[in-house]
Amino acid sequence: MASAQFQVLSVLCRTSRQFVIDALKGFSSTTILSPNALSRDIINSYIGTSIEQFQKNTLDSFRSYYHFVSSLVEENHFISALRTNFYTRSVPDSNISVTFSAIYPQQVNQTPSSLMSNETCRCDRTSDCVYPAGIYNQSQTIVSNEVFSLDESPLFIVPGFQVGCVPQNALLQSTLECFYNQSCLDIVISLTDALRTVSALNISNSFSRFSPTTTIGVLFDNLMVESWENSTDFAIYFQTCAPKACSYSYLQRFFLIYMITIIASVFGGLNIVLRITSPLFVKFILRSPYRRVRMLEANERHEPKRNAD
Repeated sequence: MASAQFQVLSVLCRTSRQFVIDALKGFSSTTILSPNALSRDIINSYIGTSIEQFQKNTLDSFRSYYHFVSSLVEENHFISALRTNFYTRSVPDSNISVTFSAIYPQQVNQTPSSLMSNETCRCDRTSDCVYPAGIYNQSQTIVSNEVFSLDESPLFIVPGFQVGCVPQNALLQSTLECFYNQSCLDIVISLTDALRTVSALNISNSFSRFSPTTTIGVLFDNLMVESWENSTDFAIYFQTCAPKACSYSYLQRFFLIYMITIIASVFGGLNIVLRITSPLFVKFILRSPYRRVRMLEANERHEPKRNAD
């Protein structure tokens, strides 16, 4: 059973990794289209928002995919090769075989069957039935339509690890806390004569957002990703965009000296304008009465002629 659990764990790791790789390839093929080159702040804001949306869409797609696969397994009642959810028995003196559902106790006191809980979980109703994983000295055979029970106390219960109807469902409800504890691993090694080269995982020097008691289901639901790292290189974006012209603006406070300079410049400009326009304006004013006098004299000359006629 342990071998199947670790094979499932390996498949979950590979599935998560490949899903992330495919999602990153799709995201890296997207382009930014804009009529003008964008500023650094706008680029950082745009990419930050895009990455947040990418992470959300990736997790949503992955969860939908996994839910679809799990639903297929649940609805079709596939029989596990380990005979942990269903098993068949031949009817004596016939060619007929009968399939029975495995029944697990919901609460286990780690003692022989007389002390087990009467509450049960049937694999024909749900695939989420679990039983504490451990090392058992079990000799009793499975009895049809009876709850799985122990005839001897277990040699060792692996903390946080579960078995059940389907290896995958049981694994998702398990934790890896034993693998962070060297004493726990030493007991498993001594009882199984396996995993001799395995040493405990070290989490003391890391800043993981997951604890040793986090279920594998939670890890898998988050694609087993510890964190998403984003590095935006504005220089590469600017070189790729290659704008033909650049402009910029800046804000400046009006200091006293600066204001005096501006006022002096304004008055200096007015002085120059008045120097140029004043003579022309004076000449225009002086010429206007002179033109009126000449027009009056011309009119007076023409009037006697009209009277003589």
